[in-house]
Amino acid sequence: VRTSAGRALCRQATALAGEKTAATLCSVLSVPLLQLDDGLTPPARIRAGDAAADLPSRLDVVIEPGCRLLVPTGFAVAVPEGHCGLILPRSGLALKHGLTVLN
Repeated sequence: VRTSAGRALCRQATALAGEKTAATLCSVLSVPLLQLDDGLTPPARIRAGDAAADLPSRLDVVIEPGCRLLVPTGFAVAVPEGHCGLILPRSGLALKHGLTVLN
């Protein structure tokens, strides 16, 4: 775990769950990412402590109210067995505009 907040969380997990379980919870997962298009910004955490990475879109799009749209990212992700990859709405957009995603 690379951040101080992450290390503190691992210490708490160890105290609550025991060393073996905490080690499983705090391990770093390697997820292969393939960039399908040149010139894209790879997914990244914007601020320290972010729970997830921002995934940019390959295209600039406008989604009108009540419409659905499949938006390509330009990336392929090999999610390891026993795990899942989710696209989640940004809380500000979801709250202010009712914009969400289907998984």
